[in-house]
Amino acid sequence: MHAVSQSYLFREPEAVADLDSLHIPDGIMVLSYGSNSLFQLQGRLSEHLPFLSEQFPCKVPYCRRFFCGEVSNGWSTISIGENQVPTAVASIMFNPNLTTSMFGSVIKMNKAQLKKLTLYEGGYTLYKIYNIINLKTNDVIPEALVFIRDRNAWSVSPSISYLVAIYHHLRDAAVSDDIEIFSYIGNSNRDITVVDYTIDPSTAFVRHGKFIYDVDDLTIEALFVSVNRNRVMNGQSSWEMPKTLHEIIKKLKVIGIRDVFTLRANVSLINDNLQRHGFKAFSAATIDIIGSILGMQQSTIFNSLTSEPTTVGQQVYVMVYGSLLSSLHNHHLLASHKSDFLGNVKTVQEYYMCTTNGGNFPYLTKIPVIQDQLSSCIVGELYMVTSDCLTSLDRLEGHPNWYRREEINVTVTDTDEQRVAWIYFLHNESSIHDIRASACAVDGNWRRFLNTR
Repeated sequence: MHAVSQSYLFREPEAVADLDSLHIPDGIMVLSYGSNSLFQLQGRLSEHLPFLSEQFPCKVPYCRRFFCGEVSNGWSTISIGENQVPTAVASIMFNPNLTTSMFGSVIKMNKAQLKKLTLYEGGYTLYKIYNIINLKTNDVIPEALVFIRDRNAWSVSPSISYLVAIYHHLRDAAVSDDIEIFSYIGNSNRDITVVDYTIDPSTAFVRHGKFIYDVDDLTIEALFVSVNRNRVMNGQSSWEMPKTLHEIIKKLKVIGIRDVFTLRANVSLINDNLQRHGFKAFSAATIDIIGSILGMQQSTIFNSLTSEPTTVGQQVYVMVYGSLLSSLHNHHLLASHKSDFLGNVKTVQEYYMCTTNGGNFPYLTKIPVIQDQLSSCIVGELYMVTSDCLTSLDRLEGHPNWYRREEINVTVTDTDEQRVAWIYFLHNESSIHDIRASACAVDGNWRRFLNTR
């Protein structure tokens, strides 16, 4: 955790007695420190415009996260057999004597979105807090709202699925490379007991902000938390979490799948069995993501959370679409590492490609950069690269701050075989804003665009 600068004066949080009394015509920043990632919020608040599009990393001086709470119908229960067993959920506490800051994220909401969010925050009270730091700009946010739970101590721990959801949130918000979030449990005396929180070593454990696991020992709930996150990163809409998670686990139990071992054994039959019992089947992309996760061995939890690649031996699949294409000016990075060309490919999902006037490389985004810009499947080349080569590519692309490396589904042109491969998306918001004025659209095929320019 980061030390508190003495320039940030402590101010006690103030409970919000009446949400309707708040005057927030242009929206207000809302602090998230638990499972409320951008994608989870999009799933929960999708019917309320404007669409939530960015979550900023922040730190909160004189603040500490801990786990506590009472039984609810959300993340604070897990299924064991037919029973719902209580587990702890996250909250935060403030103390002017603390010398450290708590990491979280902030997102701008309007009053309608905030009112809807309160429906998911049973047991929490809305507070106004002051002087938190936007880590993206290093500016001080004068005030924000946050949900804080009463600190009733429990002798139980958070569920693995809940911890995974928090971890997704903080990593995706680019909060910190070293996330220390699992060390504090509150007690009834409004003091803090510092513990080294450890999950059973036979399943997973927390060390220096990373989960290490054997995938077959994970809870099925935890696995599907990551499935949802990877779905969103592949362009699908987020499930409404944890509601949809509970619904999925319930119907999987009906077809006899209660753990990751039986899921692995039956992954190819899931949809047939679901439809036979009258349930809606998973999409083909979701089945591919489940299979991809189950195909992993011991690894940092889940591959798309970190800059650690999904390993096949010591190599990974990467799709290139711009200056890294064969014969173009950055291809030497692939050639110097003796990367294996596996064929021409195109993305399964459609994305947006553009360049600047006279530019010598394209920009790939998930959102349109130009007004009325059309999306398209992206054409490129698939390579098997070493981890050393991937590190060089990350350096070239400025991962994760300028471009961000993410896994997507691609189709090999000659065989129609689908693969999961890394690809780089322009992620930096200020860069997207800067190129907008001089950008011109590309139809998804950079080499063809160069040949016609």
